[in-house]
Amino acid sequence: MNYSVNQSNATQHLEALESEFIRIHDHTTEYLKSDQATRLFKRVLTQDIGLNTLTHSFYEFGVESEIKSDMILTDKQGNILYTSFKEDEINLHIKQFNKVVCENAITKAKNGIYNAIYYLGQNYASYIFAAPVYEEGELIGFSNIYLSGNEWNYRLADFNFNTVITDTMGNVVISSRKSLIHKINKFTPEISNHIYKQNNDRYWVASKYLSRYNVVIYSLVYYPKNSSFFIIGLMVIILLGISWYQLAKKMTLAMAEKNAAAVNELVKEIKIIRKEDREYRIKMNTNDEFSDVAVQINRMLDNVKELNERNTNLLELNNIIELKQLTAQFNPHFLYNTLETIRCLDFQDPSELDKLITRLTQILRYSIDNSCKDTRLIEDMKYIEDYLEIQMVRYGDRFKYSIYIDESCHRFIVPKLLLQPLIENSIKYGFLKRMEIEIHINIFLKDDILHLYIEDNGLGMSKEQEQWLRESLKQVENTTAHNGLHNIARRLYLSYGEGSRIELYNMIGEGLGIMIYVVPNTRR
Repeated sequence: MNYSVNQSNATQHLEALESEFIRIHDHTTEYLKSDQATRLFKRVLTQDIGLNTLTHSFYEFGVESEIKSDMILTDKQGNILYTSFKEDEINLHIKQFNKVVCENAITKAKNGIYNAIYYLGQNYASYIFAAPVYEEGELIGFSNIYLSGNEWNYRLADFNFNTVITDTMGNVVISSRKSLIHKINKFTPEISNHIYKQNNDRYWVASKYLSRYNVVIYSLVYYPKNSSFFIIGLMVIILLGISWYQLAKKMTLAMAEKNAAAVNELVKEIKIIRKEDREYRIKMNTNDEFSDVAVQINRMLDNVKELNERNTNLLELNNIIELKQLTAQFNPHFLYNTLETIRCLDFQDPSELDKLITRLTQILRYSIDNSCKDTRLIEDMKYIEDYLEIQMVRYGDRFKYSIYIDESCHRFIVPKLLLQPLIENSIKYGFLKRMEIEIHINIFLKDDILHLYIEDNGLGMSKEQEQWLRESLKQVENTTAHNGLHNIARRLYLSYGEGSRIELYNMIGEGLGIMIYVVPNTRR
């Protein structure tokens, strides 16, 4: 069973990777070879047009490709006439490397495009698309696009398993984890019976060579070492009682098949709500824990609908209704992603599957329980930890967290799931910038004010973004994409008054810290 499940997971992952790689590769190639772009390159190279038009064209390409990239346009000697790189990013090394790429593109370009890999010890390599530009048969320059390794890695790492894509020499184009590749940006795995061992980790590997693109795609499914211990344990169980083993095996298979059918049915029902009918309600007749999950989801949907339909004209009820609406904004993508994780775990680890289902059910019940808007901090953090554990199962060793709560804070009453939106933001925006995220939560009491501090290593934000976000948190209406931060700011104000607030600690290039100050009894 382990063989078939791992092979199936790796094969499906490989097909998804191939499709995404081809989409991005072909889109970039089509842009460089398009008549419109080529005419634009020629006009810039002959100084017949300014650079603003090229900047606009390349910006539109970036929006459509959904991958951050940069361009270098040079004359035929390799002198840079235009680049979207920042000034501090264009160093001597990249200038010289770009000239070498241009020289190779003249003789080695395949169908008008030459691909290369640029790596200078940074986090991830950049994948280069180089196209010579000709005017009436004469070479006049080169248009080169550098696809960001960090951005591309993040997009391809949105799957459940690890990824490596190399050229035929083993030079890495993409890797979902830095630890999988050598320091010199090489990946040349020694694979035996589909197994690749690295340090203390093992992976089930499937690979495919794409001759048209001259790359090799690897799918790596984590395959723990304890599989050998499982086999030994299984032999012991057989020796102790074959009949017991057969019974246990039949029960496990029956439960797995039942769980798989139930998860598939639940995912199918949720897709109807997400894509077709917002008024639809889930129908589950499996008489198990998934039926309970479906009931909780339906109640949550009913509660959100009810809150959205309430009359908010009366000023006296305005604060209460707004608080309930803010609390109800539980991200449906979290629920859908968790169900997908459950489906992947179904045949691999039944014991972990049971824990995950229990945690999901507890969080759903807790989040929609309208009988209790506020709760003791220590109780609320139990459900926050359930949420974090679910994320650990989903992201594996790419996600870590720590929690410290001073005992003097246990008695404090706080809004339910107060920190959940911040954790969600740290994960969402953190993984946009790096492949491994750590979140640390520190809760303590100072001067009778409750301090809740959450910090991640997601590289922080720019000064402009920080200033803009600080100003938006002061507004009553949310006009930004940061629903989580704005909701918490509003909940604090409506529940505790102006003394309770949020402060940002932006550490550019290192991470983001957020401090929540809760001043008790200022309004209640």
